[in-house]
Amino acid sequence: MEKIDKKYLEDLRKLQLLELKIAKEIKRVCEKNNISYFLVGGTLLGAVRHQGFIPWDDDFDIGMKRADFIKFLEVCPKDLGNNFFLQTHVTDKGYGKFYAKIRLNDTHFTEYVASGASCHDGIFVDIFPYDFTSELEKERKKLISKINTLSNLYQYKKNYKMWNRDLFHKCYYYLCRFLGIFRTSSQLEKSVEKIATMFDSSEYPYVISYFDCTRQKEYISISDLNNLKDYIFEDTTFKGPLDAGVYLTAVYGDYMELPPEENRYNRHDVVNLDFGSY
Repeated sequence: MEKIDKKYLEDLRKLQLLELKIAKEIKRVCEKNNISYFLVGGTLLGAVRHQGFIPWDDDFDIGMKRADFIKFLEVCPKDLGNNFFLQTHVTDKGYGKFYAKIRLNDTHFTEYVASGASCHDGIFVDIFPYDFTSELEKERKKLISKINTLSNLYQYKKNYKMWNRDLFHKCYYYLCRFLGIFRTSSQLEKSVEKIATMFDSSEYPYVISYFDCTRQKEYISISDLNNLKDYIFEDTTFKGPLDAGVYLTAVYGDYMELPPEENRYNRHDVVNLDFGSY
């Protein structure tokens, strides 16, 4: 792993610029079809604090309200460029997530957790659907727990591996593999979608990303996403919440303060990085 990690760090900037290439294609498709999108996570933090990528970050994250997410998936087959691949559990049966990725064809960015799965592993940008949710924290936590359990059953059925490799998580992994025997992939897909979309937009003023790693912190007022603005990102601009500070404070606390140097590292545990012809 040491040799791979060293090469990964040397190639980080090239990786970022290819992710930017993918993100620009997503932006183009969205603008062509009047689809609303917004930067989230460390990508939004990078836009605000660095006007581009966080120097040590290795991914690019985009959010869409559920209706926009569905529309985006519908238009991609005709509007997405040939160099790119829309990855969902519908377009790629070996894919084990409930959010979408746009992959760059003829490249490889293989994460350890997905190294046993039979799915497209090109360099990617994540696209997370945001769903309406309860204003009650206790109820949100209950829903997050349900979706997290079902998501684990699903991805382990697809031969994904564990992030954590201690004894507790190994036991949990094998329990999920066993319980997954009694549910088909289709049943799990329907169960997750039913929970994620159970709240009516006319009654609930908040949305959440049930599938992002920060989950509970990804709790946003819909009014913050109905009013977007342009943020400089590298050599272009992308949309983000009008008041990014509200979101970033909820997720990161004092987001303008740089983390200690020992915490400035990639988090995807990449086992194979191949730029192909790029």
